[in-house]
Amino acid sequence: MDPRIIELMPVVKIPLEMNCNAGDRMVIVTDFAFEPVVWQAMSAAATQMGIETTIVMMPTREAHQGEPTWAAAEAMKAADVCMYLTSKAMVHTHAAKESYDGKKVRTIIMEQADYSILMGPIAKADYVKIQEEGRRVKEAFTQAKEMTILTESGTNITASVEGRKSWCVAGKVFPEEGQYVCAFPDGEVPIMPVEGTGNGTVVWDTSAHHIHGRLLKEPIKIKVKDGWAVEITGGEEASALIEYIEKYGDKNSYNCPAEFAVGLNPAARPRGIVREDKKLYGYVHIALGSTTALDGKLHSKLHLDGLMKDATIKCDGKIVVDKGRIVV
Repeated sequence: MDPRIIELMPVVKIPLEMNCNAGDRMVIVTDFAFEPVVWQAMSAAATQMGIETTIVMMPTREAHQGEPTWAAAEAMKAADVCMYLTSKAMVHTHAAKESYDGKKVRTIIMEQADYSILMGPIAKADYVKIQEEGRRVKEAFTQAKEMTILTESGTNITASVEGRKSWCVAGKVFPEEGQYVCAFPDGEVPIMPVEGTGNGTVVWDTSAHHIHGRLLKEPIKIKVKDGWAVEITGGEEASALIEYIEKYGDKNSYNCPAEFAVGLNPAARPRGIVREDKKLYGYVHIALGSTTALDGKLHSKLHLDGLMKDATIKCDGKIVVDKGRIVV
């Protein structure tokens, strides 16, 4: 047995203990590019807890939010708990939404959560404390009619969030509140702005979904008009973003902002891996593309997050996050 399995088991038990019960039927969806040691440790930990586990292995998707295979999609809907241990993000797919939103399957997102992330400090954070702070932010987001995000690197965008629901995503699902999705490692509060209402400029200055494994060399500037990215500029990574969207996306992939979110996890480190970076305490991510993972109305083949530091968030003019410090 790989000794890393033994190392990982206490860590991967954390989301299991927060979300699962003995007798649950759990499906782990993974792919050929994901580290086997992680799903092996997860399966072993689940078995110890009396959880019946099935591993569904599929070919690696070409791009983030690529639909899983038909067999994986059917297994996801039939489970009590579904775990995403994939190398590409998939929570914004039709299959995912049919599972957690339609069939009410408890869903734990661990896309890109490799051995190095899980053995780092982010996985061992105080999730009770994160949830307490996150719920205050969630209330501020949910009650707002309009949100503005500002950064020193040039982000200045405003969009309506009236009538939209925010979640506190912090390692635990809350079925009694209608929330069947969480992630691990975790810690963020997202909301999907009303489509067609965003105006201003977004500047990704830290990391982004289409560049995996390193921080951005140059900021990516996105000009937004009436809810659409009408211009994307910067260096080679901005060009790579356009190429990625043109190759894997559709016209709705230019929807912006598809998401406003702030990270809550003080143990996260900026690594160039969005799975961890978007949990960075006080960092903000703004997305392009699909909005249907929460209660948005627009579907796209893509949902791409980009990170920014030292952000200020205003809800109806009131500061909720002040240059990376949560003040609500």
